[in-house]
Amino acid sequence: MNYLIDTQILIWHQLNSEKMNPRFFSLLNDASNTICVSPISLFEIAIKQKIGKLPELDTLIAELGELIV
Repeated sequence: MNYLIDTQILIWHQLNSEKMNPRFFSLLNDASNTICVSPISLFEIAIKQKIGKLPELDTLIAELGELIV
């Protein structure tokens, strides 16, 4: 199945956040699913990191870009 996730879900997944429903974790980690992420999400994360609103996510944008391509 195909899924389009938003920026917050991407962030929570990268952080293994307890805020995300375990069912969504399973869907995102299931290799039979195709997970789509808008390139705009990377811009949103970069902006949040730049202004200090995302200190817990230390993954570089380039690394995230490789994960979602």
